[in-house]
Amino acid sequence: MTQQDNDIGAAIVRNIDLLESAMSYASETMDRLIGQEIGDILKRKRDKFGWHGDAVETIDDDFWLSSPEWISEDDPDGNYDLFVAMDMTGEAVTWLAYFAGTAGLGVHLEPLSNTLSPAPLKRVLKSNPELMAEFASRGFHWDPEGKLTLPLEFSREALAMAFEEEDFSEALAPLEEALDLVFETRALFDRLAAKIRKDDKRKSPRAAVGRKA
Repeated sequence: MTQQDNDIGAAIVRNIDLLESAMSYASETMDRLIGQEIGDILKRKRDKFGWHGDAVETIDDDFWLSSPEWISEDDPDGNYDLFVAMDMTGEAVTWLAYFAGTAGLGVHLEPLSNTLSPAPLKRVLKSNPELMAEFASRGFHWDPEGKLTLPLEFSREALAMAFEEEDFSEALAPLEEALDLVFETRALFDRLAAKIRKDDKRKSPRAAVGRKA
C-alpha cells in the first residue's frame, strides 16, 4: 500500500464510530426522507398528467410512470409497451450518494418496456435514428450501454439545505422538470410505443414493471 493508503486507513480507524453513525443515519433516516419526497413528486405528477405509476419509498422500490395509451393491447395483466422509470448509474450504499453527485454516480429517467426485453428495445431505438435525434434535441442521451436516458443533475448544496430546512422543493426540482419534459414530449414517446408494438409481434417474454425491468 502507499503512504496515502496507510494514512486513510489510520484515519478511518480513529473515526470509525463517527463513520458508522454517519452511514447508518444516511442509509436509514436520510434515504427514507428523500424517498418519501420523491414518492410525493411522482404521485403529484401522476395525478396531474392522468397517468399511471408506482411511487417510490426506498432505494429498492419501483419508480415508474406511464400514459394509459401505452398499455399493451388486449393484455389482461396490464403490462405496458412503454413506461418511464427512474434508475441510478453506478453502485453506492446510499441513495443520497446518487443525488449528491458523488463521482461516477448519478440519476436518470429511462424509457423501458415490459413487452419487449432490453435487447429488442435497444434494437428498436437504434433502428429509428430520426426519432433518436428528436429525443436528443430534447436533452436525452444515448449512453454507452445502449440505453436512452434523460440524465438528472442535482445540486449538492441545495440538497444539503433541503435537509437543514426540511424543504426539498428546490433540491428535487430537476426531477419535477424532467417528468414535465416527459409529458411535454409524449408525442415522441407515442411514436416509440408504436414502434415497439410493431416489433412485438413475436410477443417477447415480459419483464416486471419498474426500475429493475
